Amino acid sequence: MDFSWSDEQLAFKQRIINFAKNELNSSIVERKCNCLFEKMLWQRSSRFGIKGIAIPEKYGGLRADPGNLGIGDGRVRFWLPQ
Repeated sequence: MDFSWSDEQLAFKQRIINFAKNELNSSIVERKCNCLFEKMLWQRSSRFGIKGIAIPEKYGGLRADPGNLGIGDGRVRFWLPQ
């Protein structure tokens, strides 16, 4: 059984990395150190589709398979306060 990422999953991963670097990277150190939440960044994530990553496309989501769901969660979580 081959568990390597498909080309589609790798492209999805790169889209999320690019989004996070370009849209969520501002003041990352301050936000992580102080556990700050910025509503504007949450709204950007919503417009990109992160909040609907596992919802079917017919309902406005991204219809991510389990692999893409893991990719999306793991990549974006890096940029959000924990």
